[in-house]
Amino acid sequence: MPVGTPDPVNRVPPQDCGGAGVSGHYVTFPGSRSRAGLVVTLIALGAMPIHSTAPTTVNAAAVSLATNRLEFGLANEPSGLGWMTSSGVPWRYRYQYLAGGVNTGKGWETWDQPAGAFAGNYMAASSGANYIPVLTYYELLQSNPATGSAESDRDLSNLNNATTMNAYFANFVLLMHQAASYAKPVVVHVEPDLWGYLEQSAAGRDASSLSAKVAGSGFADVAGIPDTAQGFGWALLKLRDLYAPNVIMAIHASAWGSGIDIASDTSPSVSATSTADATASFLNSAGLQGNPYGHTWDLVFNDVDDHDAGWWEAQGADNPYFTHWWDPTNTRFPNFSRYLSWVAELRLKTGVPQVVWQVPDGNQYFLTMNNTCGHYQDTVAPYFIAHASDLYAAGLIAVLFGAGNACQTSYMDAMADGVTNNSGTPTIDLAGFCNACNIQPSAWPDDDGGYMRIFVGRYYAGEVSLGGSLISGPGTASCAAGSIGAFALGGDGVPWWKTYGAGAWSGWNRIGGNLAGNPAAVCEPGATTIDVLVRGQDSALWHRRWTGSAWLAWESLGGSLTSGPSAVSCSAGNVVTFVLGGDGVVWEKVYSGIAWGGWIRVGGNVMGDPRAVCEPGTTSIDLLVEGTNRNLYHRQWNGGSWGGWDNFGGSLSSSPAVSSCASGTVQAFVLGGDGVLWRKNITGGSSTAWTVVGGTWTSDPAAVCAPDTTAIHIFERGPEGALWHLTLTA
Repeated sequence: MPVGTPDPVNRVPPQDCGGAGVSGHYVTFPGSRSRAGLVVTLIALGAMPIHSTAPTTVNAAAVSLATNRLEFGLANEPSGLGWMTSSGVPWRYRYQYLAGGVNTGKGWETWDQPAGAFAGNYMAASSGANYIPVLTYYELLQSNPATGSAESDRDLSNLNNATTMNAYFANFVLLMHQAASYAKPVVVHVEPDLWGYLEQSAAGRDASSLSAKVAGSGFADVAGIPDTAQGFGWALLKLRDLYAPNVIMAIHASAWGSGIDIASDTSPSVSATSTADATASFLNSAGLQGNPYGHTWDLVFNDVDDHDAGWWEAQGADNPYFTHWWDPTNTRFPNFSRYLSWVAELRLKTGVPQVVWQVPDGNQYFLTMNNTCGHYQDTVAPYFIAHASDLYAAGLIAVLFGAGNACQTSYMDAMADGVTNNSGTPTIDLAGFCNACNIQPSAWPDDDGGYMRIFVGRYYAGEVSLGGSLISGPGTASCAAGSIGAFALGGDGVPWWKTYGAGAWSGWNRIGGNLAGNPAAVCEPGATTIDVLVRGQDSALWHRRWTGSAWLAWESLGGSLTSGPSAVSCSAGNVVTFVLGGDGVVWEKVYSGIAWGGWIRVGGNVMGDPRAVCEPGTTSIDLLVEGTNRNLYHRQWNGGSWGGWDNFGGSLSSSPAVSSCASGTVQAFVLGGDGVLWRKNITGGSSTAWTVVGGTWTSDPAAVCAPDTTAIHIFERGPEGALWHLTLTA
């Protein structure tokens, strides 16, 4: 099909785009393909309930994959393991192609010595880093003789060549021996493109209608198994059962195998359900729903694209009939809602968990994403990460990110061009829903600007975006367990707040005022009264009170502040606020329940906002500040007098946040010089070592312990200006 010619009814399957790419002596990402009729020559780079229409016999090793959330992994060849382990993200999966052909003398079995050691070494290294290894077994296409001009022709000719298939089964058994020696769970993902070609060749029939050399291959272990594509699936499963029951076997659901590409078709009349039903029916016949020779397949993989959408657009592959841009608003097609409906139907009709694999890494967040080689944009990764619970609900248990071809976005510095920010100029790409949307500067050399390490890291840390566009750090208060208030200045310079109660967050509500700096908030014990204090445009301290049902008027408390305030309340009717004066010293002002007193000098040689907390059930106040030497300092009021200053070290790049869940212990949170959140627990005049919490942030943090709990609520401003929330335990 000529480039750009639409075929909206019968989508042309992917074509072979050259041989496998080579990194050192490892073939990494072979079998790259074109989609939707675009032919481009490239060298490729390197516990849910089961709903089934028929009984399934699942291998026991698959149970090891069960979790109560979506998990993430990366395409990761041996040389990239260091990036994964140093990223600070607890990735669950790591995947690698095994390719090169079973009878070519250059397949995966030759990449390390003795023969086959590469796979064993990969498994062992993955386990050592606490990752589950995933091996994509992509051997048929590159085997000899591979007769035919199209990729599908070469796959099917090899599948029907007795000599080739004899070598193929022997090669697969070699992999099984390596996995058996490993003895831990390993996922083997078999021939992703082949199943799509077979489904198209079957034209609505099942896998038993297609020929393949199985028993006819002469390989003893598969004797008696029918010479069909169905028999091919059964044979692979039998070999797994014979030699490596620890292997978790994955078959592949092609997004285009039904003849309609669910991932690129723009037609609103495409039915995700019927398309998924056709694919599920074919795969079920290939060993998902019954296998007279042993267990069935354990997983179904699918892939959304092998290039970033921005790359496809640059090739002219967007027109009224198909596009590789998925609409994140789920208005136009293709989009995420339709894809998740397709996945959910596959999950229902196949009866096994789903995994989406080789997901493009591109984003529309960092300036580095300027639609040049290695820095192409896409909407898929940001949507998948932000909607992880939706993916999990649809039946997906894992998302595996990876660049499928040369020039695509990578999570590491594959382009070796270091930190890139496009000279500060955002990219306008209206076809990709981006009107200068990628405005954030990156501090990482990663080709994606650090998107994967930052946002997947936040997901695993339990951090949740609460939206908004903040120009200050946050403040927070909690009047009762299960009730939280978060405060910040919006882009209009006015304080806004958002509340949590009855298990859900409210929208943003405007408090009003013309103020500056980080707001502070505090609940009076046993009351629903919240006191909010902020530095005004006149540098004075301003106060406003929430009575539990309404806001009282703003009042000026005077002073000449050079910081935002902090506030504590040790008893109902009592509020103490701390600020930094023009002399660089901490001052306090006390509300007695009737009136505010005068300013009292506390002392110190301080920079930034002082932060304080009252230990529950006491009159002890812990004051924490950032010293002019960037160390963390602590001072305690025992109810009658101040103690001396304690220096707890560190190299701070923010004012501290502080919380206390019980008498005698407080928790301090600061940003280090790396922009990452760090924690230190303080008891009296001693403290624990600094421990990393994670994330990448752009403001002073805020923290509060909900009354009568050990739940610490942390708030921060993300690089995109939104408010983020994380819950930790004391």
